[in-house]
Amino acid sequence: TPALGSAPLLLSGEAVRSLLSYFVYHASAEAAYGRVARFQPGQGVQGEGVEGDPLTLSLEPFLEHSPSSAPWDQDGWPLQTMPLIQEGRLLSWWGPVRWCHYLGCPPTGRLPNVRVRPGSRTLQELRRPGCLEAEAFSDFECDPLTGDFAGELRLGTWHDPEGGPRPVTGGSVSGRLPELAGGLLLASELQRLDGFEGPAGVLLASASVAGG
Repeated sequence: TPALGSAPLLLSGEAVRSLLSYFVYHASAEAAYGRVARFQPGQGVQGEGVEGDPLTLSLEPFLEHSPSSAPWDQDGWPLQTMPLIQEGRLLSWWGPVRWCHYLGCPPTGRLPNVRVRPGSRTLQELRRPGCLEAEAFSDFECDPLTGDFAGELRLGTWHDPEGGPRPVTGGSVSGRLPELAGGLLLASELQRLDGFEGPAGVLLASASVAGG
């Protein structure tokens, strides 16, 4: 992997779920009660002047092929679909009985699955010149509290604006999601993982790329 300094980054697979967990956490009653939630009901979750795809996300008791699916949570609370973020705006807090009781809002229970509406661009359209496509990581983490993410690249494709796509390995990527959330571009293709249904890829406008 060349030392690009800064470049658009296309994530796929498990990294997409890890990245979007930031929004689920900051919409929780637990985060709100702890005074660490970054947004409030009725407000935008991607900052001002969103130039990318507005996020629409729901929490679900059931998803096809998800072994996490359940009709009730550990407290015995009955679960039902909860629209959480609509067109980039938080609708309401979510959480189990304990945290919602502390906060004084209606409990939703610990919903086990996340569904994210895909975008309007195909993965092929997101593979633009000058973009690093990360296909496999040795490790990828996104801190749900801060939105800081980092990963060691095992396999990727550098879409060289001069030489075309070529496989790369090694190096690392990092960045801060709160600074990039307004420009997120979501793939139109769907992927299904345990507890997650959403876009197969997410393009970040800029990330730090250290060479291998």
